[in-house]
Amino acid sequence: SGPPQLSECDAGSWFGPQFAGAKIPSLAEGLAVTVPAGVFMVLDMKQTGPGIGALLADVIPDPEVQGLTVASCWTFDQMAEVRNALNATRIQYLTGSLEAFEADPDAFFADMALRGVDGFSVSRKVITPEFVAAAKSHFMAVAVWTVNAAADMRIMFSYSVDAILTDYVTRLTTTLAEANAAEERASRSGYTKNSTVALASIFSFAAGALVCILVFIAIRLMRRRQRRAARSPRGVTSPTGGSYGMIP
Repeated sequence: SGPPQLSECDAGSWFGPQFAGAKIPSLAEGLAVTVPAGVFMVLDMKQTGPGIGALLADVIPDPEVQGLTVASCWTFDQMAEVRNALNATRIQYLTGSLEAFEADPDAFFADMALRGVDGFSVSRKVITPEFVAAAKSHFMAVAVWTVNAAADMRIMFSYSVDAILTDYVTRLTTTLAEANAAEERASRSGYTKNSTVALASIFSFAAGALVCILVFIAIRLMRRRQRRAARSPRGVTSPTGGSYGMIP
């Protein structure tokens, strides 16, 4: 007899004894879980030879299901084959090198667009924030692989990648939750500081306005007294008719 099929192998023991006996699901079995949930499934082509497109089309004939899959291709031949067989599947360029981008970014993205590339899956070792920003400016999503350390995950968050491939999903979700909490705290802190500055500005404006009003009132009173003094007689007459003298 030949070697066992992958579906017959124990795929769980490597992760721990509690997973012993877990089997590798088939593509159809995986799609039966992801499609109802509206979750995209990434089809990693690896280094497959010709004919992979036809095999995938046999398993995924429905365009609506194809629309929830992403074919991650290493070669341009794979891209063309998958595109011809699965019209609705999104194409992702899987690469461990950005030399073509670094040599001529405009020519690189023009070539990717002509090949029908929808996004990229790039090695953690070569990805840069400049590439991520450039890809997004061309409306192309960016995933990064394989990110296992929490520190590297935080760096990828700062790059604003669209997806992270990891062997430690729990670590990724925990690190993401921590990063979101820190960002929220920073946002609240910034709001408090801005509010304090705004209140200080309001009080300063109000105090300045009050001073102006007081000065205006003082000037009005002074002018009123001057006008009254100008209308008053130079001498003061006593009730008996005598004069007390002139005001010097």
